[in-house]
Amino acid sequence: MCNVRELPMSEQICMSVEDTFHVKERLIVSELKEFLDTEEYYRILVLVGIRRIGKTTALRQLALYQPDSAYINFAEINAEEKLINFMQNPKKLLLLDEISFHKNYIDDVRHIEEQSVQEGYKVIITGSSPTHLMSLYGGPLGGGRSTMKRLSLLSFVEYLYFSDRIKTYECQYEPTEADFLNYLRLRDIPKGLRITFDKDYFRTFYSDVELSNRNTSLARDNIKIQERHLNAICDLLAYKLQLNVKYHTFIQPDIGAKEIPPMFRTKLDFSDTILQDSVAALSSVTPSTKATALHFMLKVGIAYVDIPYEDIDTKSVANLLRSLEQVEKGQDLVEIFEDYNICTISPLLYTRLADDLLKKANVNLDVLENRSILGVMLENYVKGTAAYQSSAWNLVSYKIGEGNEEVDLVDIENNILCEITLSNKKMRDVYLNKHFKNKSFLRILATKDIEDFRDGIHRIPYLKLCMLLDRGLANMISVVTNG
Repeated sequence: MCNVRELPMSEQICMSVEDTFHVKERLIVSELKEFLDTEEYYRILVLVGIRRIGKTTALRQLALYQPDSAYINFAEINAEEKLINFMQNPKKLLLLDEISFHKNYIDDVRHIEEQSVQEGYKVIITGSSPTHLMSLYGGPLGGGRSTMKRLSLLSFVEYLYFSDRIKTYECQYEPTEADFLNYLRLRDIPKGLRITFDKDYFRTFYSDVELSNRNTSLARDNIKIQERHLNAICDLLAYKLQLNVKYHTFIQPDIGAKEIPPMFRTKLDFSDTILQDSVAALSSVTPSTKATALHFMLKVGIAYVDIPYEDIDTKSVANLLRSLEQVEKGQDLVEIFEDYNICTISPLLYTRLADDLLKKANVNLDVLENRSILGVMLENYVKGTAAYQSSAWNLVSYKIGEGNEEVDLVDIENNILCEITLSNKKMRDVYLNKHFKNKSFLRILATKDIEDFRDGIHRIPYLKLCMLLDRGLANMISVVTNG
């Protein structure tokens, strides 16, 4: 058993080599292996992701893949001694976990960066505070000194793999809608992968960020809000899904109205639901506190911003963050919600809430198969996944057009236009060719079950599209363009 520092964390898991070997690998592990085997320019990779999501397991699996490596976890007592030993006797690979728990990590990272160039070894760095990791990536390791990857919540294709529906990530498999619904409920998933965004999660998340703040001057998160307030904001943000709601609707949602058929609504009592608790928790909270919680969620990657492409010159995540920092009164938040659509990064946060809400209401979760709700969850999934895979500093998604002529996703970085739908939409109702007429864009229409290429548009079943997107934007582009 390894020695672990008494840190303000709910749990410290010391996984043995044998345990690590038998745990299935997340997709990120193959991407990190590719970095080790083929990357010729970058020597350092910063792995960003919220806590309890699998970063430590990924590093330990890489240590097994590359035996000539050193894994150092700065949550452990002897970490600094291990780092000194490595610097004196470098190996091919240095894996640094919980880097921001190390008091001297800024100076040491600079020395490691210099030595890695001289000695030719590679470095992968991660930790529990995404804000600090991004600041490290853009600060001491900026200017082409490092590359960055994000580790997301469990993806659809990873769910298929971990639930034994597919044997490998490259497996040719035709998923069913039942597979997607089971993914949203995380059925048949090992317990360790069931991340629950509960009060304990945010309490320990806050504690980790607070400790990181004491060890660096790079980033100073405002964490002077109570855990229950952050938890309440997350609940309400998850409940809105992809919908662009007003501030009043966000703070006072019509709880249950989206999920429950009209015939059942009058028979249900939602007074004891998690969302009612969240609404009550925010009833006396100041606007600036609500803004701080939203700011925090955007900075750590739990949420992203959906912006009309037409407003790209006037609206940005950076501007939104600045506006949230300046909130003083309720009207400030009213105006922010008029201008920006803030969404959770994954519908898994919504379905966790819906599961709790509907169980307390004694209603079967199958009611979530409502097509309109499922369609919004699909849009949230595709746009959140695309945003998370981008190289943008802050997480953002773009859409274009208005009303019936709107296209759901504009990926400027990769020249992709995507209309997201569960149905076999008629081509006369598709406006993918209306936008960027003189530019070479990959135009994708998600369908129920049609797959073809027509009028410059690739029609792809939405479940296959999710799998392609999960395997990476570059892979998706290659598969779609090459047929």
